[in-house]
Amino acid sequence: ATKPKTYMAKEPDTSLLKIVEKKVESLLNRSKRLSELIKASLIAGIEYSEPVYTMIHGWNNILEMIKFVISSAKYELIAFIPVNLLDKLLYSFEEARRRGVFVSIVVSNVFPPLTKHIREGIQEAATIAGARTHGTRLIIVADSKSSVLVPLTMNPRAAMALHGSYIEDPEIAFILTSYYYNRVVTSSIEIYHRVEPGDHYVFKNLQSAMEYIERARRYKYELEAIVKGLSTFTGVPVELHGQILGTIVKPHKGIYSIVLDTGGVIYTIGGYRAFIEDITARRIEIKTLDIIGEQPLNHVIP
Repeated sequence: ATKPKTYMAKEPDTSLLKIVEKKVESLLNRSKRLSELIKASLIAGIEYSEPVYTMIHGWNNILEMIKFVISSAKYELIAFIPVNLLDKLLYSFEEARRRGVFVSIVVSNVFPPLTKHIREGIQEAATIAGARTHGTRLIIVADSKSSVLVPLTMNPRAAMALHGSYIEDPEIAFILTSYYYNRVVTSSIEIYHRVEPGDHYVFKNLQSAMEYIERARRYKYELEAIVKGLSTFTGVPVELHGQILGTIVKPHKGIYSIVLDTGGVIYTIGGYRAFIEDITARRIEIKTLDIIGEQPLNHVIP
């Protein structure tokens, strides 16, 4: 036989206090967890609105939608446009640059030699610009969220279109941005880039940030960064401050990373859907410091 259990009577107040303490502790833990989830969602840029897909009919309506998307950009723009549209959109791009937006443009259907008009126009409109001889579509992506996609109808005089799509969906923006950098930019000739001390950009997309970093480091600028995102291992929100050491680019392995030194601790920064790097970034703020050595500031490719 086992020894019978003994129970000690306690004051009712003591028992009730312990019950209340346990309930309060449980509520505090749940509240903390909920706060972490909300913060993670905000950093990750999760929005609680349905994606938007809209068909655009008519060339004039397409142009108006393109201008609307450019004017709505707060951080960055990528654009793959036919050369006959350059004059119509230069002012919109220039306005975006004056707002501090990073602008990357590739102009299609351009045949050498490049005219002085194209060179001068692109210098005020773009942070980085390229050209290629062939293009069958028009792509505009703003802030890795809003996109315009237009298949072009080619004729001897100009590239035109009858129908296009306006899309608000980060997934589609991610696909179009990947196409832009991995297909369009890599098969283009760079004609201009502007990197100056004091430049201050906020990037929502890793590849746009890397494009700027590579140009800045070419002229030996020092770059400071503030990265907000999530740890790829724990999912916990993080904010890192440090100096950019460089980039890692291995297209055949799908690796695109920024290397950040936070003062002795080095992190690799990945972009949307990153899982190899230490951090999956949702916001990369870069400030360009003074140049090291004597190099040109504004560089037009001859």
